[in-house]
Amino acid sequence: MAENLIRNGDFEDGKTSWNFTSGQTSIIGEEDTVIPIKNKFCRISATESVYQQPFIQAGKTYLVNFRHRNAAEGTISIQTNNSHDTHWQEPIRLAPAAWTSALEGFHVEDKWGGNLVLHFHANAGSYVDIDDVEVYEVTLHGGKVSLTRIHKK
Repeated sequence: MAENLIRNGDFEDGKTSWNFTSGQTSIIGEEDTVIPIKNKFCRISATESVYQQPFIQAGKTYLVNFRHRNAAEGTISIQTNNSHDTHWQEPIRLAPAAWTSALEGFHVEDKWGGNLVLHFHANAGSYVDIDDVEVYEVTLHGGKVSLTRIHKK
């Protein structure tokens, strides 16, 4: 089975393994209406960001899978840590009511250098909630993606 390169992508361990650009962004628990459990997720405040440094390498291709719910648009990107050098970026579209799954892919180029982070950002206006963040290395076979992932742990 492929290994998820993100640690604490479900935020059940709070802020562990994640970096935050301000104290406004927080980990929130919400009650499930059917099963009495609390799901923790990250609420990124307007104009703020969260990021993590997974072990990603030049020349490799990756898939990012995550859930989001948001009242403002945002972005997901790969950036050089401690800089604003953005190498790959995709928008996080509006999904104000229900959790929505997103799947994005990117290929790391040699010129990006090292010290790369997976970066989530909320645009001005409101917030972006994220949960269940996963990053997997994939292999291309004849133009098709191969990912050995049976189920989530």
